[in-house]
Amino acid sequence: MQLGMDEIIKTTDDMSEADALLALSSKIKKNQHIEEFAKSRGIPIFVTKTNTLVQVRKAVRALVNEHVTVTDAFDGKEQVSPSEKADALEEARLAIERTVIPNGESVLLLPRSQPIISAQVELIESFRLKCKTVRRDNHICLRILPLEAGDEENGLYGKILEGIEDLSDDGENGTDGSQNGVARLRRLLD
Repeated sequence: MQLGMDEIIKTTDDMSEADALLALSSKIKKNQHIEEFAKSRGIPIFVTKTNTLVQVRKAVRALVNEHVTVTDAFDGKEQVSPSEKADALEEARLAIERTVIPNGESVLLLPRSQPIISAQVELIESFRLKCKTVRRDNHICLRILPLEAGDEENGLYGKILEGIEDLSDDGENGTDGSQNGVARLRRLLD
């Protein structure tokens, strides 16, 4: 696998050996037996709309995050209120602006549901920062990591500050409720 996750993920063509399935949504719709098989065995299905590297990477990230949070029951139809998502994104943005970038300190965010964590990861990556998942009391949180020492010398700090200004001007950034084309299915939508 060329995503740099060879130690975490092992691929197989035999569905009976799989802990999770990654598939194109068009293939799942055309092959209902795949969903039925996975449902009968309790195997989660992660679906991506296209097979582009970006979409596959996001789907694999969702798969890995889900594997870490086995006790969390994430249903692809889970409804996230817009205010809950906006609050979570605001929490991440303020942590980045007030602590991570100016002080160079990591920040642990509050536990959130998988769709919200995915939105927070996208926001964090838009600042060109990194994060890692942290398990706390059977919940998953994100820890936003500060810039590496060499990043400031390369002008990344200035680009991040510009990104903060751009986000401040655009209140709608990341609050459209999308899940980046990646979802986990229990039942297929029509």
